[in-house]
Amino acid sequence: MGSDESDGWVSRIYRSYGAELKRFLTWRLHDGTAAEDVAQEAYLQLHRLRQAEVRHPRALLFVTAANLATRYLRQRGKFEGAASAEEPETLPDPGLTPEAFAELDDAMRVLRE
Repeated sequence: MGSDESDGWVSRIYRSYGAELKRFLTWRLHDGTAAEDVAQEAYLQLHRLRQAEVRHPRALLFVTAANLATRYLRQRGKFEGAASAEEPETLPDPGLTPEAFAELDDAMRVLRE
């Protein structure tokens, strides 16, 4: 937990996907400050993993962030499906390419199985 190795790979993920993740979370939460907080928590969760455990880092980052965003909205009573155990259908982030959204959608499907 928290080794130099994890610092390096998480830093690379941040540099590669940080702006895209912030756009996605800002779109999902409608709050830039909350988006930054949720993104930070997603990176902290990745930091707890070893790089060898992660096959698709981008997908894991976005799925983790999406789940944290849903939790954030539920805690604030802003999530319409808060009483439901099922996740809502996701709408594509206007900042995501179709390929990136398909990758995220595939990752969400795998996690539900």
